[in-house]
Amino acid sequence: MAIDWNSELDKVEEANKPITPGVHNVTITQATTTNSSTGNQMINLVTRVEGGADDGKIAYPRIVFAFENPRAMRMTMRRLANLGISEQMLRVEGLSIEQIAGRLIGRTVRGTVTHETYQGEVQNRVDFLDNNGPATPAGVPNVSAPVPPTAPTVATLPPTPSGETPPIPTIPTGDEEPF
Repeated sequence: MAIDWNSELDKVEEANKPITPGVHNVTITQATTTNSSTGNQMINLVTRVEGGADDGKIAYPRIVFAFENPRAMRMTMRRLANLGISEQMLRVEGLSIEQIAGRLIGRTVRGTVTHETYQGEVQNRVDFLDNNGPATPAGVPNVSAPVPPTAPTVATLPPTPSGETPPIPTIPTGDEEPF
């Protein structure tokens, strides 16, 4: 059987085009736990853009748990809260990192996509937006996390009146790899 190299290479090229920068609805399709190069526990996510011109494109954000660095953990807690895992939930339920990863799978949230260059290639960076984030762009529905049968209801993310995307501060931890 002959291989249609033109078709296959076109697929590779299309799949590797960066996601258009801006606000997108993204669904977490995979969440796996591992350790970073410095030994911190982390969750590797696979996110898929839902809707728009970039529908189906993939990004690979990470959540690093640098327990020895309270400033970095503050950022981790903010990211988890933006994904529907609150500090109260962590305190009451005592979730393990594996349980957190399991609860993230299937959630659809808004995220701001930006680009970074890593080893000469453009990588998609996804910063998950909180409930007070910018308004959802026209034509893109507000979304909420899927509700497992035993979980409490998760409210729909409300739009904000300003429609502006606030800058999202980052605190380098040495564990965040840019893809």
